[in-house]
Amino acid sequence: MGGDAIFEALQDHLGLGNGETTDDGKVTLEHIECNAACDYAPVVMVNWEFFDNQTVQSAKRLVDDLRDGRTVSPTRGAPLCTFKETARILAGFPDEREGAVDAGGSAGPASLVGLRLARGETAPARVVHPRDGGPQDAPQDRAVHDPSPNEHLSSHDAPQDTSASDPAHPAGPTAEEGE
Repeated sequence: MGGDAIFEALQDHLGLGNGETTDDGKVTLEHIECNAACDYAPVVMVNWEFFDNQTVQSAKRLVDDLRDGRTVSPTRGAPLCTFKETARILAGFPDEREGAVDAGGSAGPASLVGLRLARGETAPARVVHPRDGGPQDAPQDRAVHDPSPNEHLSSHDAPQDTSASDPAHPAGPTAEEGE
């Protein structure tokens, strides 16, 4: 959903390979296969906090802001903390930052559809990026989704092979190995 394009652009922008750190020690670039945040993809994580709906440009701006010491704010969850604070949280110490344990949760609309259906609610209709430039006609009792300029026109903007994350298994099973 665009994450591979962002990763490649950040490699070029920062002059880093996978797992490498900038000379100033402020940014380590690491490719992962899944952040379990499809509702908000593509996402970038900084010290375990999400920066959702990223583009190549917004991801470059994010790493530049981090390197320049500017304050950055995750798109959901608690404010960004230091790596040391993150390590303490992951070790089981309480996370007392405001917004860290939000009773409202942070699941996105697509993840919550199944919950709504299980409760007997009707899921709203969604008109996804019509090609004619405007929402398609929909029944009056249905909600029409008019995409914002920040949304992608496709759920797969230039999908790319992700074998760089696992060189031992670059293309999956061969015909000889079976499927």
